[in-house]
Amino acid sequence: MKKKDIKEYDVVVIGGGISGCEASYISAVNGARTLLISINTDTIGYMAFENYISNGKGIAAAGKNVWNDLVIKNAARKNKLDFNNAKSIKKDNSSDMVIIDRKRQMIKIKEIIENHENIETRQGLVIDLIFDDSIYHTVTNDGTTYKSKAIILAPGTFFDSIIFWGSYYIAAGRPGEIASKKLLRNLIKNGFEFVEAKVYSGPRIDGRTLDLNKYIRNKESHKLNIIPEGKETS
Repeated sequence: MKKKDIKEYDVVVIGGGISGCEASYISAVNGARTLLISINTDTIGYMAFENYISNGKGIAAAGKNVWNDLVIKNAARKNKLDFNNAKSIKKDNSSDMVIIDRKRQMIKIKEIIENHENIETRQGLVIDLIFDDSIYHTVTNDGTTYKSKAIILAPGTFFDSIIFWGSYYIAAGRPGEIASKKLLRNLIKNGFEFVEAKVYSGPRIDGRTLDLNKYIRNKESHKLNIIPEGKETS
């Protein structure tokens, strides 16, 4: 490996979704020189599937203060959608949900991450992780190695994933985005264990074509939440 192709950081975060942004943010505010590697830097901060978040609890895996600081205060407040029934949408007895514009939210979080003095972002496909002499080496498919004291894995749905769409399926992390196959296989070779998981996403419907009275016969028995996707889309 050429010396110029090896770069050093305190922390390397793999994955640019919400969890990766949270990890990068908390690492950076605590003074660590942080690198965030994403397969696509244009979608840093993009929420994976849905566009509703808890106003009180945030994501269960995230520290409440981090979630509130990065997402609620700085992004969701400015990108909240007006939705009369938002307070009635509850999931697993959670607190009230906030409906946001996914793309506006992504742009704001991306702005926060890219403008933080302790965070650098790189577009790349991570293919291997090597631990040697108390130093982690993150290797990308373009031949670059990033050395760090710690690595945070936040790949979300991009670990050798398959999207099922009716009877059709395709390997992808999100629709139109590639998944990382080689990294998963190399981690398994190094002794890591993984289990399969499924994530379900609601259908996208053109709101202008909806006639609820026509399609819902027993309206008293079925509750249906129709959530707007954004401010500039139907």
